[in-house]
Amino acid sequence: MVDLVYNKAPLMSCTIDVTEACNLACTYCFTCGKTNKKLSLDMGKKIIDFFFEHADPNADHYEISFWGGEPLLEYALIKELIFYAKRKSDKVIFGGTTNGILFDEEKLEFLGENKAKMMVSVDGVKEVHDKYRIFPNGSGSWDLVIKKIKLALKYWPDLHIRFSLTPELAPKLYKAMLFFWEELGVDWIAFSPVYECEWRDDDYKILEEEYIKILEYMRKNPQKYCLHLSDPGKGIWQDYPCGAGRSYVGFSVDGYIYPCHRFHKYGEEHEEQNKKVRIGSIWEGFYPERQKFLDYPVIRKHQCKDGLGCDIYNFCAGGCYAVTFDFTGDIFRMFEPMCKHQQLLFRVASKFKREDSQVPDGPPCVCFNACYLENTDKEIKNYNPSYGFVCVCFNTTYTGSKQDQWRPLINV
Repeated sequence: MVDLVYNKAPLMSCTIDVTEACNLACTYCFTCGKTNKKLSLDMGKKIIDFFFEHADPNADHYEISFWGGEPLLEYALIKELIFYAKRKSDKVIFGGTTNGILFDEEKLEFLGENKAKMMVSVDGVKEVHDKYRIFPNGSGSWDLVIKKIKLALKYWPDLHIRFSLTPELAPKLYKAMLFFWEELGVDWIAFSPVYECEWRDDDYKILEEEYIKILEYMRKNPQKYCLHLSDPGKGIWQDYPCGAGRSYVGFSVDGYIYPCHRFHKYGEEHEEQNKKVRIGSIWEGFYPERQKFLDYPVIRKHQCKDGLGCDIYNFCAGGCYAVTFDFTGDIFRMFEPMCKHQQLLFRVASKFKREDSQVPDGPPCVCFNACYLENTDKEIKNYNPSYGFVCVCFNTTYTGSKQDQWRPLINV
């Protein structure tokens, strides 16, 4: 009998939607649109109160990330919530993802001083970016975004960039990496496949060739980092793909709790679906629906491994819950395009074991999913196999905690 702990499992991180509005009209947005709804200061404070009432008292730090829509549309509100959260704890770190368009010197200075650096999401190269990341009038946003990234780098030399990886970007991925690494001076890049686009077998073949070129470049330039490719798969048993629904949750502008920010879809037409995926509210607490995220390894073990005979079953942990649910209606039913990409990543990364990497400050962190210790003093970029074990941060925000996350190394 599994112990029902859905209302007891402590939190370490969260995202807070501060708005459902956006200044862009990206065609593939996983929120399925935008509205004029925004978070009130009172509701924001109640969400932060709830978070700390349910937070792990022994966590070495807490993470609060601001999301939307475009979060910087509500910059004044974000400032107030940062001040409020810092009164709750001096161990809180802030973050989020922005399209960068609203960056200015005042915002960059304030956010940087308050441990609230935000990652910028782009589409790699101008011709792809301007196809998808458009203003409401249909014009592209690339030129303005690059201008704002250059400004941000003056304040945040460690600025993090995230590519939305589409099939159109795949053959240009290496070119895109070189532009940001060499011409702009960015050191840290992540990417996330856009499954709202159609991926064909030829796209995966092209992507594999691009990954190999990127890895060969990073071998010669170890200061350059690409999430997923810098930390190659080393046979890590992962019970969970991330911390969604467990140590991490997402709050909507109206106080509902979702397993993560990606589950919540904007607009009244999605209300029935939203009801199905909510795992709580700030006035009712957590619902029993949260339990399946805590029990995920037990429930999943027969639905993926036995059904598909996947070679990397123990190391992939099923991929993104939200992507799987979006396309199959069930977090336990595997989504083939995501499976193909996970297998590709593992195959390519395993060819490039950076066994000469040095980790000066302690044990290594190998994040073979969507979590990383962004902009913290605990960020560890490289893997040293001499330790014999790894840290897997089960957290989908961008500043994962290492606490209580040690797992033994499994040889493959």
